[in-house]
Amino acid sequence: MSGDYSRNTAYADIQLKDKKARFLMGRSITDAQLNANTDLLEAQREIALTDVIGHVGFPKENAGFGLRADTGGGLALLAGHMYLDGVLFENDADLTYSPNLPDDVPHVAYFVGEKTEYNYLSRDFIRDPALGGPDTAGRSRVGGTMILAALSDVLEFADIASEAVFKSRVKAGDHIPMPHCGFGDAAAKFSIDLGEPRDDEACLIKENARYKGQDNINYHAEIHDPSSSGSPTFKWARHFVQARLDQNTDGDFILIGNVDGALMAFKDQGCVEIRDAHMVTTNQPGTLVKITDNGDGTYSLPAAIAADFATMPPPVMVRRWDHDPDLHPSGVPAGPGPVKIENGVQIEFRGDLVSGDHWQCAARFVSGDILWPPIPVPDGFVGPFNWRRCAVLGIVKSTDEAITIVDDLRNLFPNLTHIDAKDVSFSSNKCNFGSDTPTVHHALLKICSRIDKNGCTIRVRPDDIEDISNVPYLGVDHYPTLSEVLGGLSEFFKKTAKTRVAREFRARIANTAEADLRAEVLAAQPGNRGRLLGPQAGPTMRVSANVPAAGGRNAFFERFTLTGGLSPAILDAINEATIPFNPADSVAEVAAPAAAAPEPDRINPFFLYRRLSIEFLPGDYTWPEGFTELFKNMSAICLKSCCDGNVNLSSAESLVFLNCINVSLKGINLFFGENEAQLTVRGGKHIAITDSKLTRAAVKGLPLASLAAKTRIKIRDTRFRLTHVKDFSEIRLGVHIENSRAHTSFNDVQCNGFVILGEGVPTTDQDPTADILETSKGKVLNVDGFVPFRTNTQSNNTARVESCRFYGLIPGGLLLRAAESWASSRGLRAAEKRVLPFRALHVQDSELQEGYNIFLAKTVMLRDNRFSDFGDNVCVPGNAIMRDGFILNVEDKSPVYQTLLHIVMDPKTQRRRFWAPVGFVIAKRASIHSNIGFRDKARAGEKSFPLILDLSKRDFEFGLEYEMEQTVYEMTRLNMLVFHSVYLKQR
Repeated sequence: MSGDYSRNTAYADIQLKDKKARFLMGRSITDAQLNANTDLLEAQREIALTDVIGHVGFPKENAGFGLRADTGGGLALLAGHMYLDGVLFENDADLTYSPNLPDDVPHVAYFVGEKTEYNYLSRDFIRDPALGGPDTAGRSRVGGTMILAALSDVLEFADIASEAVFKSRVKAGDHIPMPHCGFGDAAAKFSIDLGEPRDDEACLIKENARYKGQDNINYHAEIHDPSSSGSPTFKWARHFVQARLDQNTDGDFILIGNVDGALMAFKDQGCVEIRDAHMVTTNQPGTLVKITDNGDGTYSLPAAIAADFATMPPPVMVRRWDHDPDLHPSGVPAGPGPVKIENGVQIEFRGDLVSGDHWQCAARFVSGDILWPPIPVPDGFVGPFNWRRCAVLGIVKSTDEAITIVDDLRNLFPNLTHIDAKDVSFSSNKCNFGSDTPTVHHALLKICSRIDKNGCTIRVRPDDIEDISNVPYLGVDHYPTLSEVLGGLSEFFKKTAKTRVAREFRARIANTAEADLRAEVLAAQPGNRGRLLGPQAGPTMRVSANVPAAGGRNAFFERFTLTGGLSPAILDAINEATIPFNPADSVAEVAAPAAAAPEPDRINPFFLYRRLSIEFLPGDYTWPEGFTELFKNMSAICLKSCCDGNVNLSSAESLVFLNCINVSLKGINLFFGENEAQLTVRGGKHIAITDSKLTRAAVKGLPLASLAAKTRIKIRDTRFRLTHVKDFSEIRLGVHIENSRAHTSFNDVQCNGFVILGEGVPTTDQDPTADILETSKGKVLNVDGFVPFRTNTQSNNTARVESCRFYGLIPGGLLLRAAESWASSRGLRAAEKRVLPFRALHVQDSELQEGYNIFLAKTVMLRDNRFSDFGDNVCVPGNAIMRDGFILNVEDKSPVYQTLLHIVMDPKTQRRRFWAPVGFVIAKRASIHSNIGFRDKARAGEKSFPLILDLSKRDFEFGLEYEMEQTVYEMTRLNMLVFHSVYLKQR
């Protein structure tokens, strides 16, 4: 990992935490300064990546260096990426090994990564031939190899007590010293031997010089064999001299890149090291041999090298070393103590030395000394200049000539933009969650199960996942299916109801050993929803307890003794509800309770009645039959998608949520198919449906969603879609808001059926439009006589429709009958007084597709809406105002009247287009402006012109001519006519 450099200062710069090199004006720039600047920037980047990723990490999206057992006892190292101390290692293709491991002996597989360098001898493109021959720069890269070591040897080498501790430290990202890795205590020190005799030309050396040489030398020392004959060996050189070994056409060896000259040439009978491409990439030592210069440009090498040359992976490199090959053919012994090199320079080693560890020391004739140590250290020993790290990959075992992957110990990390609780590990020493809780996500689920007041979240996976390993969600195999969850909840709710009853009786018995109890009826009986009713007057019953000895597990309350007229059926129901309980809850101990530690993983039997959230992983689900009304009397129930992707939930039965305070649907595509099923939510306070879609075939008299709440109903970014719509006379029912007790808002909602506001489902035999037109001719709406507006139980809530697209908007059936009664008799029957309209109805920036719209509230605001279609359809039988005898109460020759007639004149047939109602406003106050119609989309045989008929009360009246003049401009601009019923009369 050294090259032909002037010297290496980056080692010191990095250790001293310098940031970058700064070049001075007019000075020479050396390769050492340029390389130091590059190395400093690289070191900072690696430190930053290590701080973010850790000592070793594998990107989840492209995790490499995994282990795979192949047939025939093979072991594969998988392709992909790995970050080791901030350095990216890439394995482009799977690598196959054939290890010979003893049976049933676990081995640790780890990767040793190193930084290596190469020059133009390996890649011709690096050198520019225009420079006349010399290369100006090399390249840096990374390489490495996988090593298998017995687990027992690894534990002993790293001084780790057990396999469990070793695994935990690997998962924690600790640096662990590994055999043959070298990331340990290896160090070396260059020094001067003051007793070294001077050179023969002593007169050329300064009087006080410590370094006795006459040249500026960069000494290289590198460990060759750390275990040669029980003592490590090293090799040294004055300069970095390297060439590529090749053969000419005669088969003689030649050196490509050999430099002529005394200093940088290969010397006859000198020591060289032969390394093939694999050895260079992985920084493995080569073979030390003696080279012979034949004098004709060819060289001779030992017969063993000549025989193996053809099988060596090219390029094959030859590097010159300057120690005596005859005296030290396998390298110079590395001690103990200082080892002389030349000219007074000596080196001393200590620690765990590994092949490839190297050091560099600059000796300068000008100063007569060596530049050592490179950084301030007390004893002069510094670590190797090379970069080498190791990463534990896993534990394998060989059995019957087959490899088994025991553990995958890679630490995977997600993209920064997709970090989830599933990706974060933790220590559970204090909480003691157990070994089945590997991530924060699993810990949060367990914490939820321990909290009494906050409820629980259950994540489910689709039923039809064939290969869980291909699902991009960590721990998906730990999640249950929807059927498993609903089945478990059903049984859990049954047991919980009985547990509550048993606890209630035990609490009462705690006061006295034998207590007289009032007769109470179990809520578990039909109609009572699993709770105890309040005290009832009537017969009493005496309860006795038979508690086993301490430590027993099956304490039962004895059957209740009838002391009054309690029926046997109720008595059996009570006895059935008293289930087995722990002796800690026995009568004697309840009377004097002692503090007991809660069981850590036990689910509190009450929490599911508070809050429950079912999270769906993306995929297709089927709601199993038999769980139509599973969720009742809960504080909050939420069905939602937990990740990006579609959640498609099909159900053959209705989904019913009764008496749940909060009900929420988020990101769910709910399909009812062609069944007579619907979403029903009643009896709670809050309903929220967000980013969802509900689909079902159109069914006579059955809305797709039926909602009722006491406080708020909020629907946003949701689609209600009716399919297979038939041409029948009934109203196409979409969404039904069953009462006006809750503030109701629709925002960005689409529904291709009618949205109904109010109690009761409308029917076609009670179409109020004709009666409303008939009764309002020439009259002002008598709001004071309209009972829904003067009832003592008037609603103060608002219905808002913004940015929506509905087939139509109408009031509920009871409100429609109230409107009919008003239209027929100017009053209401007593039975209709319970009808409650919304205090305010705001419809804005929305599109209403059909002509049958009735806006009924105390205050109505219609602004910036679009009425797309109108005319002859099943709900409005073409009640064009002029055709049925209704005209504006103005003179026929009035300019305003003539202008209105001209606007609605068909230019082709010169026949009048009749005004056809698209909406009726029944309110005490109304604000109607900037609405637009589409007169060319009428489906009637005779084309019509869209009209909104305002039936609200007028506190004051404008002159008809003045108001019509204002209306003409609005009508010509928006194709919509709006006028009050006071201006209608019968011809």
